[in-house]
Amino acid sequence: MAYDVAVSLSQGELNLGSAAVWGKLHPLGKVFTGSGTVDRNGIRIAVSYDATQPPVFDLAPPAQRAALFAGATLDSAEDADADAQALIAYAASIAPVFSVRFPAFRFSFNDGTDPPTPLTTDITVACAVTATNGTVAFQALSATAPKQPTVGAQFIVDNFVLPAVLSAARSLFKGLAIPPLSVPGVSLTAPVITIAHQRLFVAALLAGRGVPSIPAGGLDGPDAPFVMYLTQNAMQAAASHALGESGQFNRSDEKGDSAFNAHYHFSFRLVDPRVTLRGTQLDVSFSLTGSIGAGVTVFFVDIGLGYDAQAVPDPGATCSIVPTSDGLHIVETSLKPFTLVVIPSGSIPTKVLSWMTEFIVEGIVGSLTPLITVFLKGIDFTTLQVPSFTESIDGVAITMTPVNLKVGSAAGAIALSGQLRFN
Repeated sequence: MAYDVAVSLSQGELNLGSAAVWGKLHPLGKVFTGSGTVDRNGIRIAVSYDATQPPVFDLAPPAQRAALFAGATLDSAEDADADAQALIAYAASIAPVFSVRFPAFRFSFNDGTDPPTPLTTDITVACAVTATNGTVAFQALSATAPKQPTVGAQFIVDNFVLPAVLSAARSLFKGLAIPPLSVPGVSLTAPVITIAHQRLFVAALLAGRGVPSIPAGGLDGPDAPFVMYLTQNAMQAAASHALGESGQFNRSDEKGDSAFNAHYHFSFRLVDPRVTLRGTQLDVSFSLTGSIGAGVTVFFVDIGLGYDAQAVPDPGATCSIVPTSDGLHIVETSLKPFTLVVIPSGSIPTKVLSWMTEFIVEGIVGSLTPLITVFLKGIDFTTLQVPSFTESIDGVAITMTPVNLKVGSAAGAIALSGQLRFN
C-alpha cells in the first residue's frame, strides 16, 4: 500500500446520488424520459421511453465485474474506428469496472397502424472508472438487455432504447463526480483506482514519491458514505507550503546617552515546519534562524558585541484538525513551552557595564518571545480541499456538497468522513 491522499465512496452513496439526480430530472421530462423515431425497412416507428426508477450502482466483486465486458462495444458510429475500438478494449482490460442497472425501464412503440406496444425491461450498463490527466471519471461503455418477446421489440431495444440508456447514463455521471484529490500547494501523482467491498477507492502519492497503490481489499477506515484520507507525508507537505517560513521578527532598541549607551537589533524567522500526527491532533515545530547585532558605548567609545539566540526546545504548537465545509483546517490549540536563550558569541570586555548586557539580553528575550508566540497562535491553514461543485445536465444544475464532516484516524492517517449532498 502506497498513498498519501485517498478518497473512498460507498455504493450506497452513489445510489443516493443517482436517486437525487433522477429525482430532479425525471419529473421535468429530462434525460430519463423521451421519445424519438427509428427506421425499420423504410417504416418510421415512433418510440417513447421512461426510466421509471432511479439507476442503481452495483460495485460487484471483480470476477463478476469482468463478465460485464464480454462483447462490450462502442455505441456510436463516429467512435467505431479501429483506434477507438482498441482503446476501449484496453481500458476495459485494465480499468476497474462496475455496472449500473436501469430497473423497470419502460418503452413503447408503434408504426402508426397498430396501438402502441408497451414493454418493460431491465437494462444493465457496463461502466468503468478511469483517470485521465489526473481527473477521475465514470465511463458508460455498453448497454445490454434481456432478450425481448418479439423481433420488433428486439429491434427497437437494440437500435433505440440501448443508445438512449447509454446517453442517460453519461448524463447521470456528469452529476456524480468523484471529489478531486487536492492539497493546497502540493503536486500529486496521477491517481489509481480500485473497487473493493462495494466501495470505490481513489489514491495518489505526493509527486516524486513513486507510483501509488491500493490493496486489493481497499483501505481500512470509517464505515461512512464518503471518506478522505491524508497521511503524515501529505500533512507535512501542506504545512511546508503554508508555513514554509514566517514573516521576519524585527526589533531594535537602545538605552543610555552619548557617553554610555547600549543598543541592539535582531531579525529572526521560524522556518522548516515539521509535523507529527497524534491521532486526530497534529504537533508542529519550527527551527529558529536569524541574527543579532548589538553594541555599547563606554566613554564615547563604541564596542561591538556578538550574541546568538536559540529556542529550547524548538518553538511549536499542538493543533486541532478541524473539518470545514470545504476540507480540513489545521488550527493552533495550545503552545509548547519554550525558552529563548541569548548568549554572547564572543568575550565581553570588562569595561562593559552589567546594566548594558542585561538590557541587551532581556530586551531581546522580552521582545522576540512574544513575537514568536503570536505567530504560533495564528496557525490556521487548509491541508485538504473538498470543494462543492455544480454540473449542468440538460439545463438543470446539480450541485454536490460534502456535509456532516467528521475527523477520525485510520491506519496512521487522518480520515475525514461524511456524506455528499446532491441538490
